[in-house]
Amino acid sequence: MYDSLLYGYGLTCFVFDKIDSLVDSSNPCKRYFSINSFLEDFINAQKHNRILRDFNKYFDLDIETNEGHEEARSYIKSEI
Repeated sequence: MYDSLLYGYGLTCFVFDKIDSLVDSSNPCKRYFSINSFLEDFINAQKHNRILRDFNKYFDLDIETNEGHEEARSYIKSEI
């Protein structure tokens, strides 16, 4: 998902860095300007957490695709 944000929508790490300095520190989205924070929350999220619900909604995952996605998340979590 993060990769598609960076390349699919034309955003770059440079842009995130610039936005980071403009966004108020109390904004909860500010945490996701860092790839490490995003991945940590995404990999460790439970099925009921908003980050996974939003991901499934935005990318319209079906049951079969969602199973593969969960396997990939489990593998990445075990390797990190």
